[in-house]
Amino acid sequence: MDGTTFEGVTENMQQMPAEGVQMDSKGGMQPVFNPSAYMQNHDVVQPVNGAEAMPITNVVDLKKYARGTVVRLSDFADGMPFVVRMRRPSLMALMKAGKIPNQLIVSANELFAKGTGGLDVDNASMLSELLDICETIASAALIEPTYKEIKDAGIELTDEQLMEIFSYTQTGVEALKSFR
Repeated sequence: MDGTTFEGVTENMQQMPAEGVQMDSKGGMQPVFNPSAYMQNHDVVQPVNGAEAMPITNVVDLKKYARGTVVRLSDFADGMPFVVRMRRPSLMALMKAGKIPNQLIVSANELFAKGTGGLDVDNASMLSELLDICETIASAALIEPTYKEIKDAGIELTDEQLMEIFSYTQTGVEALKSFR
């Protein structure tokens, strides 16, 4: 290998960690999804409802996804970041499992369909129901720390953090950009 080629490889290798990993909640590094590497290692097919070819998702990848995603929520205070590992539970599955009580299903459906913009913020009963729903969702979504661990430590999540968790469960990381 000549010096130029070696320097190019070295530069690319130095850039890889910033593109290929992210810090997890314990200060360790977690791999970041790399679509081109994924497609090289999987059969690529043309879905009937898509314009581009893509690989079929395998169970191993689904298990990795099920471990959750590391997300930074709003800080508790200046200089006190709040980083969690979360999953995106299904609101409908929570209803079906009875984790959202029958009396809250109408409010949950409204929240699911319209987001918080469809709620009457002057209605104290509705706000109480919203808090109950957000706490149920936070309990289902938070993996590390768990919602129970937070509550048992005597810590209350802020309204903004609860709404960020709800937004994340519905639309993923993109939803959190509106909170920044």
